[in-house]
Amino acid sequence: MREYALLASEVTYDRTGQVIRIDLNPNEQVCMFATTFPKQLSSLVLRKEDDWFYYHPGVHIFRLIRVAIEYLNNSPHGGASTITQQLGKTVLHTTSERTFTNKLYELGVACILELYHSKDDILVMYLNTVPLGGNIQGFPAAARAYFGKQVAELNENEILQLISALSNPNSARPHTDTNFAQALELANTLGTHMPLQTANATKNDSGVWLELSDLLEGCTSCTATIDVDLTERIRSILADHVERGLKYGSTHGAVAVVDVHTGEILALVGSPAPDTETEGMRINMALETRPIGSTIKPFLYLLGFTKGLRPYTRVEDREYKYEIETGFPLYPKNYDGKYRGMVTLEESLANSLNVPTVEVQRFITLPDTYAYLENVLGFSPRQSWDSYAYGIALGGLELDLVTLTHSFSALANHGVLRRLVSAHTKDGNPYYFTPPHSVLREDTVIANPDEVALINAILTDRTAGVEQFGITGSLHLSRGGYGVKTGTSRDYHDSWTVGYTGDFAVGVWIGNVKNTPMNMVSGSAGAGMVWHDVMELMFTTPYDKKTPIDLSSVVPVSSNRGHSWGLASDNVEVARSLLESNTLILFPHNFDTFLFTEGMRVPLTARDDVVWSIDGKEHMGDAWYPTHEGTYSISASSATQDEQIEVRVVSEPTRIPK
Repeated sequence: MREYALLASEVTYDRTGQVIRIDLNPNEQVCMFATTFPKQLSSLVLRKEDDWFYYHPGVHIFRLIRVAIEYLNNSPHGGASTITQQLGKTVLHTTSERTFTNKLYELGVACILELYHSKDDILVMYLNTVPLGGNIQGFPAAARAYFGKQVAELNENEILQLISALSNPNSARPHTDTNFAQALELANTLGTHMPLQTANATKNDSGVWLELSDLLEGCTSCTATIDVDLTERIRSILADHVERGLKYGSTHGAVAVVDVHTGEILALVGSPAPDTETEGMRINMALETRPIGSTIKPFLYLLGFTKGLRPYTRVEDREYKYEIETGFPLYPKNYDGKYRGMVTLEESLANSLNVPTVEVQRFITLPDTYAYLENVLGFSPRQSWDSYAYGIALGGLELDLVTLTHSFSALANHGVLRRLVSAHTKDGNPYYFTPPHSVLREDTVIANPDEVALINAILTDRTAGVEQFGITGSLHLSRGGYGVKTGTSRDYHDSWTVGYTGDFAVGVWIGNVKNTPMNMVSGSAGAGMVWHDVMELMFTTPYDKKTPIDLSSVVPVSSNRGHSWGLASDNVEVARSLLESNTLILFPHNFDTFLFTEGMRVPLTARDDVVWSIDGKEHMGDAWYPTHEGTYSISASSATQDEQIEVRVVSEPTRIPK
């Protein structure tokens, strides 16, 4: 019947069928429907409430006559309501006041129920809706609320406690002394056994309420894609590492796990301890905006590969000068402050070198960088793209963990980026989730599978990044077949690690809610430790199907390391030299500005042996000592090339005009 169906609360399940959220029904009650009940529960309820249930027509005539006589004589009388009558009262919300008129109304409702429903159906409806204390209706909801169990899992002790609450559901609810005393009395009356009282067995609600409030906003009666048990195991891993990281100034963290084939969010941890009062622990940091450091680099190199660059392309790791929107020049530095001379792009990406990455971004151009990140990957940053410029290559781009982890899933899926799915509706349709910094509204292909394979060849080779990351450590797992990239934001405010197999992508962020710096916690040292343990956990789950990352289209090409990777159709010599520069004067740079001081020294550096000239006059030595302010012309001549630049020496700092 319609009134009965309306009593059911909207229930949200995780992907394994576990209940993770129950909404209040229209009567502001929690009510869950089951179709079958333990035989012992049904039997004891009938013995206590209505032992003639299967024999009367909805009304117990002899009880009714007795109660009527006692009522007319103003004598104390017990209840005569059958289970059918009680069901009618619950379903139709009739008043609890015991008047003759109300009893007649209940009699009529009971007769109608008996006319249109079988006895078994009436019993099931009663067990699903009978009040059992507070805002709990029915044995299924009560089993979960009081004992953290499915109704089919209740033991005899728990069944007796729930049945004892039927007469006075608010004052004698389970886990109270009154309830236990009545349960003992009921056990004696019914001739059954009541075990010794046990501690409150109610399970605490999972901490996923923090993440679900975002993932399922607007979705009712959904089946969430997350696995609650997996999520809580990951939360435990994160909590352990955050506790150990307190001495290094890191107090918070977040983890995201995405199925690369379907786009489903398998686990999301936005806080290590959402049920505590500790400052910031009730903020879902998986959706907060933070600079993502070097984790953006694979996508810049991927865009470069679509424009003809290759892992074996050579680039000089040295000081470069870039004019940017601020009017001040940019001189990018590597993480360790060192320059390495000529390197390949494979070496650069594997060791997360900044300077060659900026050269890659210069090659692909700033407008094309912005267009690719927004229109293909679906990134929507906090600030305008122009405000980031080459800062993107240097780790300044700001995103949230879910958006970032999601983008890496495409690398494991032949370049196909599926829309994020956080749940499925009653009809089985996907419920899409759009994180704060994503504008992706459909599945997309981020690059040709062959070009994606070139990125994977680099990120899955743990020997390529030995210089920066060593041959052991958090990025080395118990088995191969995975790719990984770390990132550290400026001044160690954020530690990132994102990696993937052919089945799932895992992203980790470590930092502080207040955005305070950590004590030199890099991506591999902070987030990498958590990522390692989460990946090892994922290897033990059904989500690890051991799908290989496809590298079948790449071929070996000779390089500084002995070999690198390319495609069979490559013009190797052309691709190898695309980033090579013929600049003769390496320092100073054209239009450099120096602040004048007495005795100042300006180094003079060239690619080849040259003869230097200052304002047309030959200059000896590898340094120049300006004696006054002004604009100077510096020339260098080698056996094959001449080059001239202009520099300024000023008395006060000044903005260079565009």
